[in-house]
Amino acid sequence: MKILMAGAEAFPFYKVGGLGDVLGSLPYALKKLSVDIDVVIPLTRKVEIGDIHGKEDMHSSVGDFVHMWKDKDGVTYHFLAHPSYTNRNEIYKEPDEFELFQIFSVGVASLAKHIGADIVHMNDWHTAFTVVALKYMNIDIKTVLTIHNIAFQGQASPVRLIFFLPEYLWNALRIGTDANILKGGIVLADFVTTVSPSHAKELTTPKYAAPLHECLKKRYEEGTFIGILNGIDTTYWNPLTDPHIWAPYDIEDALESKAVNRRSLRREFGLTDRENAPLLGIVSRLTHQKGIDIFLETADIAVELGFQVVILGTGEDDIEKEVRKAVARLPGDVVFINEYSEKKAHQIYAAATHFMMPSRFEPGGLAAMIAMRYGALPIATRTGGLQDSIIDITENAEGTGFLFEGPHPLPLVKAMLRAYKHFISENYGYNMKVAMEQDFSWDRSAEKYLEVYRYVMR
Repeated sequence: MKILMAGAEAFPFYKVGGLGDVLGSLPYALKKLSVDIDVVIPLTRKVEIGDIHGKEDMHSSVGDFVHMWKDKDGVTYHFLAHPSYTNRNEIYKEPDEFELFQIFSVGVASLAKHIGADIVHMNDWHTAFTVVALKYMNIDIKTVLTIHNIAFQGQASPVRLIFFLPEYLWNALRIGTDANILKGGIVLADFVTTVSPSHAKELTTPKYAAPLHECLKKRYEEGTFIGILNGIDTTYWNPLTDPHIWAPYDIEDALESKAVNRRSLRREFGLTDRENAPLLGIVSRLTHQKGIDIFLETADIAVELGFQVVILGTGEDDIEKEVRKAVARLPGDVVFINEYSEKKAHQIYAAATHFMMPSRFEPGGLAAMIAMRYGALPIATRTGGLQDSIIDITENAEGTGFLFEGPHPLPLVKAMLRAYKHFISENYGYNMKVAMEQDFSWDRSAEKYLEVYRYVMR
């Protein structure tokens, strides 16, 4: 069984968010299960391949692609260049991304046939058009679609479709008078998954998935839509071997070494030297979905409780503006690094005592898993993958974080108060170690994906 996993990004070649982490780590867990798996992403200027192992022209109905590939630790990564997007910095958020991802998806379909794939594993709307292209081109290859973030669906006027589709394909895409590429993937794929069991249930409701909730509910009831909790690359995210942090550590010396990392972070990032203050970390896209605005409503209270705060990320202009206001109000206790930095992200995870995720919805919650791996206890909304991966300390002595009903400021404040009281108690060190002991590797998730692949092939 040969799998071609397709997405818009894959670490370390190009990464914007959690999707890049998934395509950079899940394939290796599947490889350990003897799955023959390749990965493909679009080639733009920001993609850093390094040395390539092969290159060829690949013909398609949307023009020629330049197909390049390289082996990375036993997994072959493919890169498709096309004149429509290769000379751009990226495809995301381009005015014509609707067309560009259709073109890339046609390339994915052509590549799948070229390498003899049995299944194309599509990820989000960016590659969901692959199943449409396969059917349009009469290529008999099975498909699995994983929904990482349903907020982005690829919806536009049908005049922007690159093919004149037969009626059954158009109906699969159609919502009102628009074409919705994610809907087409949901309707036409042989199997659909999302990145946590709780989020799968959420996506059957209009609150989380309108206007796609009905087709997802139908597939859920049929048993062809499930949630598989994401994992993390525990080799890469390992505080004992992490080259980015000041003082590497394992479970046994975590308390002392995290304190060393905190002192170094305060000095490097400009926080006031408050030796015994808990440090609240935020590593996030600064968007409405992530609920950063909800936290900002409570930032003054967090500092009054005793927390210091470090925020790393970029995002929506209005939220970045509010972050800067919080820094101006609370100098020395709140710092803002307005960039994406892999190194600084690692340093924050290693230094933080707690990690803030007040998301309005959170499909998988990779950041919370990484935080726990580094001994930072999450304070998070009880939603999606967060409630599937975090055990509330108030409810369970073997807990790993603090969940609150949200997204609202008052429950968040109460959760921070619980977290602070716990921090100054004798139980903090114990629960920190419990969090670090959690198994968030891809192994169990990969076994579930393998079950899906076998089901599809049957």
